[in-house]
Amino acid sequence: MVCFASPGLGFRSRCTKRVTMWSRDRGVQRFDLVTLGNVVVDVLVPMVEFPVVAGVHQDLRGRGVGLSPGGASNALIVGSRLGMHTSAVDWLGEDTFGDFILQ
Repeated sequence: MVCFASPGLGFRSRCTKRVTMWSRDRGVQRFDLVTLGNVVVDVLVPMVEFPVVAGVHQDLRGRGVGLSPGGASNALIVGSRLGMHTSAVDWLGEDTFGDFILQ
């Protein structure tokens, strides 16, 4: 059974069973929230001043570039903080961004 959250009704009000998934490494596991795709990394670039002007050199001497979970990752983080057992089904690249998501 796939469960959907409805505003004002709570996360578990429309769910009676958890989603069951199996993996070779961990066997059978049950989840309250599973996302499919859209697990991305937001790249945060601090700017010295706004507005950003197209075609003009921008001063990026802020604190440096930062990374943050984005997209479906936000729902997974919130669900986990609310005590839900969460998981994602997505493709991760073998690069810095894929490593960041796995951490």
